[in-house]
Amino acid sequence: MTLHHLDLTPTLERSDGSSASLEDDTIVVRDRRGRPILRFGADGVTLEAAEGDLTLAAPKGRVVIRAAEEVDLATRRLAVEADDAELRTTRASLVAERVVSHCMDLAQQVGRWELRAERIAEWADDVYRHAEGLTQLRTGRLRQLVDGAYQVVAKRAQVTCDEDVSLDGNRILLG
Repeated sequence: MTLHHLDLTPTLERSDGSSASLEDDTIVVRDRRGRPILRFGADGVTLEAAEGDLTLAAPKGRVVIRAAEEVDLATRRLAVEADDAELRTTRASLVAERVVSHCMDLAQQVGRWELRAERIAEWADDVYRHAEGLTQLRTGRLRQLVDGAYQVVAKRAQVTCDEDVSLDGNRILLG
């Protein structure tokens, strides 16, 4: 059935006052107070809750959101809760004023890791690092404070200074 242009807007109304109507080639569904909750037109579909919560639920299935271009989320606060989460992407970017993470175990595998910071502070009970090749530290000054024993074990050792070398201790044992 085809409706030709009439001055009357076709409207379906429920007993609770909610309705669906065709307005300027857009299907509009309104709640019982007359507020639009769904608009379906040539430019897309808009689903909104005038007040209160909007719930998308599939108690016995999945909820899939798919877009050809982008999916944008805009809110004051975002909470995501899942037993298992996975993000697969070619490129990811996180921009935040502050990031806090809590986890029992963290494993990272990267091809190259670059970190730039004004200050780095690390606290740990024990730290173990292993490098197959070279470990190099380039710094303006280096100070190591050790409460207990300090031990360097190497096949060969070399210390080169352009100026003075100072060793201070109760006893200095060589050889």
